[in-house]
Formats: sequence, structure tokens, C-alpha cells
Amino acid sequence: MKTFIGIYLICGAIWNFMKPLLRYIFYLFLFWLLLFFVIRSAFLISIISAVKDVTATQFIFASIAGWLLDLSTIAYLIAIPLLFIFLYFIFRKKWIARCSDFLLSFYIFLYVLVAVGELCLYQEWPTKLNVQALMHFAHPAEVFQSATLGLTILFFSLVILFASFFLRLYNRRFSLLRSIPASETVSQKLRWIAAAFFIFMLALDVILIRGGLKEIPISESDAYYSGNRMLNEAAVNPLWSLGHNAKEFFSHQKVNPYLAIPEAVADSTMNGLFHIDSDSTPVFLSVPKPNIVF
Repeated sequence: MKTFIGIYLICGAIWNFMKPLLRYIFYLFLFWLLLFFVIRSAFLISIISAVKDVTATQFIFASIAGWLLDLSTIAYLIAIPLLFIFLYFIFRKKWIARCSDFLLSFYIFLYVLVAVGELCLYQEWPTKLNVQALMHFAHPAEVFQSATLGLTILFFSLVILFASFFLRLYNRRFSLLRSIPASETVSQKLRWIAAAFFIFMLALDVILIRGGLKEIPISESDAYYSGNRMLNEAAVNPLWSLGHNAKEFFSHQKVNPYLAIPEAVADSTMNGLFHIDSDSTPVFLSVPKPNIVF
């Protein structure tokens, strides 16, 4: 009986120690899901006139259909901050928390840029934001000169609106320094427990990144739920989509993936295949190169 009571007390102590950290990570996920939901709702409003043939249920469901891709995106975004979070939780140094908050703030601004950029791009070209579109920003002046004034104003207005709101919300309600006090000290034994839990959370983060334990990793098709292309694309997380497109582009599409032999050898081989020693085609015209019009 004393053994069970001892185990119960130890588990209770560990739970009380880890509870602030678990609560912070849980609220961090909720923050990102809220950010995704709000900007995706803005995207759906921007295309509402182009999807009149779908039901209201299908239209609304686009906000949550891509939840697996959203979780995968969050797992990517917190992979590095997760290390800072656990280091701060163990050592309680304010500069570690500030590093984590700065990195997450940068990710918030980056996501807003990508998501709002895709929203505006969709008004001109009904397509997801991709590397080919971003290449136009090698000449940014030309991009903004070719875009309409209304679209340019919309882009900057939404970026300022969403970025300022969510950065303020994060720093006031979800920042690491505000969520977990730096004044508390952690014993050596509890530090080892936190380190072991970090390894567990890292493994869980990898599982979320690939979309579960299934054999095939997550893909855009996991968010597809409708026969309407626009609704399916609205459900796909823009940052996940852009990252996947960049990976495919720089690994396969940037160069010819079928270039296996030198060009001179290929030309020699093809010339040999099409070489004709003598032309067997019968000539029945008196003009060598007649001008034939169909």
C-alpha cells in the first residue's frame, strides 16, 4: 500500500511540475489554429463570388477540412522553438524565453505574409502561391507596377491588420515569458524528467509533421473534401503548400530530371537512329520543293 501511495505522490509531483509546460504547448497549438482559421476565413470570403454553386455546409467545412495539414504546419513551426521552450523550462533564463518568443513572432509574420500573398494572388491567378510566382519578386518594382492599385492596398492593409493583431495577441497572452515565470528554480531530478519529456515531445512532433504513423506521409490530398477545386485549395494550409512546392521545385523541377547522359552523346545517338542511307520514297513530282497549301 505504501508503494502505491509513493508512486501516486511521485506521479502527482511530476504532473504538477510539467503542467505549466503542457498547458503552454496546448495553448500555443490553439493560437496557431486560431490564426489559420481567421486568415482562411478571409480567403473564403475573397472567393465567395466564384463558388456560388456549392452548398453553405461545403463552404464552411473548408475552414476545418485541412486540420491534419494545419497540425503538420504547426509541428514544423514549433520544432526549433520547442528546444528553446524546454531549455527555458529547465534553466529559467529570460534570454532563452526571448529567443523562443522572437522566433515564433517571426513565424507569425512570415505566415501572414504567405497567406495574405496567396489571397491576393488568387484574385489575379486562381492558383496557390508557389515558387514560380515568388520568382517574380526578383524584380519587386515590376510586380507592384503590374498589380492593380486596389490589390496592392488590400495586400498591405491585410498584412498590417493580421500581423499587428496576432503579434499583439501572442505577446500579451501566449508568450513563453508571460506563461511560465522565470523566478522558479528547478531541481536536478526534475531537469532530467523534463529532458526525457522533451525527447517524447520531439518524437510526437515528428509524427505530427508526417501526418501520423501511416506508411505514406501527409499530402495536399488529405485536405481535399469537395468536388470544387477552389474549396479544396482553400482547405490546404498555404505555408505547408508553399514549403512542399519549394521542396519539389528545388529537387526536381529546377533542372531536367531526365538528363542522364551528356548532350553530345544524346545528339549522336539520335542522329544515328534517324540516319538514312538512301531515300526510298518515290518521286512523282517535277518540282523538288513544291508549295503545297491545304
